[in-house]
Amino acid sequence: MLAFWRKRDPVAEAATRLYAAAVAHAREPAFYRDLGVPDTYEGRFEMIIVSVFALMHRLLPEGEAGHKLSQATMETMFMALDDDMREIGVGDMTVPKKVIAAASAFYGRAKVYSEALDDPAKLAAGLHRNVMAGAGDASQGLPLARHLITLLGDLTAQPVADLLLGTVRFPAPVVVSDDRAVSGAAA
Repeated sequence: MLAFWRKRDPVAEAATRLYAAAVAHAREPAFYRDLGVPDTYEGRFEMIIVSVFALMHRLLPEGEAGHKLSQATMETMFMALDDDMREIGVGDMTVPKKVIAAASAFYGRAKVYSEALDDPAKLAAGLHRNVMAGAGDASQGLPLARHLITLLGDLTAQPVADLLLGTVRFPAPVVVSDDRAVSGAAA
């Protein structure tokens, strides 16, 4: 009832919508069924990191408004992670430590992915190590790397005005006959 008197925060509302879209993208069955991402809590968390990283990468060059929305989206992610941990029964005293560890993992992965965007093999190795927990051959990260590169291109093509309002379209991963992953938008 008191929420009626609270001032609306359009940045927080847009961040909530962007994060929800990133989570929906991370839950795409094709990542787990076709691209080798482990269908575990950790695998899904890693895919959320990839999706939020892509949003950050798109928003940060857009000046103060993009920076604020990027920050708000990350904060939304960590608040949701806090809530999720409490829901699955992680002890109240442990949750903050785990959220801090998750934040550290996020920033570490974002740095690795940013530095590897010009080198698909290096990006594939980073994704394989983090998202696929190093299982199997490192080349198994290449379809996911191709998807991420396509995703970044797709996000760049989306109008910043839409993103600042919290409207985003994530392409679904598609596996084509020669085992290359491309986005649904590029197929």
